[in-house]
Amino acid sequence: MCLRKFISGILDSKFHVCAAKVYKKRVNKIRGNLVQNFFIESSCHCGALKLQIDAELPPTLTSCNCSVCRRYGCLFAYYPPEKVKILAAPDTLQEYVWGDKSLAFVRCSHCGCFSHWRSLDPHQTDRMGVNARLFINVEIDKIRIRHFDGANSWKYLD
Repeated sequence: MCLRKFISGILDSKFHVCAAKVYKKRVNKIRGNLVQNFFIESSCHCGALKLQIDAELPPTLTSCNCSVCRRYGCLFAYYPPEKVKILAAPDTLQEYVWGDKSLAFVRCSHCGCFSHWRSLDPHQTDRMGVNARLFINVEIDKIRIRHFDGANSWKYLD
C-alpha cells in the first residue's frame, strides 16, 4: 500500500475538526517505525503561499484594531518562527513595511492574501503572527478571540 493511500485512509473528518489538538497527520518512516507528527496547514486563496505550523492551536487568537490589521481583517495566532515553515517560491512573497518599521507584513504576490507578519527588530525575533483565517485543516470558531487595542493604548481590551 502506498504511503499516500495509507495517509488518506486514516484521515477522516474527526481528525480535521478537533479544536484542541492538531489536525492533519503527516507520517514519517523512521527506522522502520511509523511516527505520527501533527501540523497546522495554512494557505492563501490561490495556493501559491502555504505555511506548515508544527505546533498546536493557541488557546486564544488576537484581533487587533491598528490601521493595518483592521484593514486586513485577520485573527492572529502567535508561534516561534522555527515552528513555521513557509512553502512558497521566493517571488511569491511580498512584504509591506510601514510606520516604525518593526514588522514586515507578508502576503501572496498572486492573490494578495495576507499570511503572516515577521519581526524586523533583532531583539524581538521570538515570535511571528500567523493569519489564522487562512488555516485550512482546523476550525478556529471555538477559540477565544482577544481584542488588542493597537490603535491607541497597546493593551488588551478584555
